[in-house]
Amino acid sequence: MTDDTTCHAVLRPRPPLVSIVMPAYNATRFIRQAIDSVLAQTLADLELIVVDDASTDDTATVVERIVDARIRLIRNRCNSGPAYSRNAGIAAARGEWIALIDTDDWFTPDRLEAMLVEARLHDADAVADDLFIVDNGTRRARSTLLLEAACATPDRSFLCAVALVSHEIGALKPLFRRRLFAERGHRYDVRVRYGEDYLLYLGWLVDDVRLLVLREPRYFLRRGDTGSLTTRRLAMAAAAVALNRRLLADDRIAARPGLKQALARRMEKARDLLVFYEVLCPLRERRYADAALALSRAPQFIFVALRRLPAIVGLRLGRLAFRWRRPFMSPFLANAPGARQDLQ
Repeated sequence: MTDDTTCHAVLRPRPPLVSIVMPAYNATRFIRQAIDSVLAQTLADLELIVVDDASTDDTATVVERIVDARIRLIRNRCNSGPAYSRNAGIAAARGEWIALIDTDDWFTPDRLEAMLVEARLHDADAVADDLFIVDNGTRRARSTLLLEAACATPDRSFLCAVALVSHEIGALKPLFRRRLFAERGHRYDVRVRYGEDYLLYLGWLVDDVRLLVLREPRYFLRRGDTGSLTTRRLAMAAAAVALNRRLLADDRIAARPGLKQALARRMEKARDLLVFYEVLCPLRERRYADAALALSRAPQFIFVALRRLPAIVGLRLGRLAFRWRRPFMSPFLANAPGARQDLQ
């Protein structure tokens, strides 16, 4: 435990099988749903570590009011970001396996049990399932991560670094062996505010970690918030450009020509996105003078928008196809508690 983190917990004599780490900041709106989904797991041998990142609301109070010995609360003394909070939670974890959940997301009841079975069966270091993408303000799944990323990685296959980069699936929430942190030295980079998950997983794959992919989604990922989504996408695009520049200068990447090419293509896409949102962000906020100025600085915006058009159309069609398929999806979803609301 680091000096600027305090932990309040009663330790149990036997370590749990799985530790779930949940970073939390001003999360009173959704955190109870996320916690309940963890405590309702069919695999009961677990602990939940909530890392309160110096919230200014009642997040810690909500957690403290839940009577369950499996919950541990860690409080950061100052706001340090999700990467720092995940590192703190993982450092405090006692389970053989680590799972991650964000405060506005939730699990299906059998998620951890199903993933652990597959991890052991395939001798995986980590296993990641597909994620349902849920519109904020609803409990309706509009699509899945792998579908929107057009990622055709086969079910129960091992992910490679080129596929991770090419399909931009850094939002995965894997179950992984704690020894990846405790023995092999992997950490979330606390300098990175956007893309810290992607950077960690890429480091794993370059280090030959066996990351198994399951196409059955058992995690609900909430997208959108009360702030400006377009403004946040602008910040994410700028961060992606900086991160790709850093990765392309990495000697380990240079030694892998296929991965270097994939990163170069991702860099081009990130630059296009940055140009796109530099014009679109002020336009949507009705700051027309700022939008005109951004357009004058980036006349290629029109060509970028045209290049993005097929991807946007494909994404919309994919979501329509997902809606059509929802009533015919696998039985475990139809029988899961809350599934009727989650998938309507």
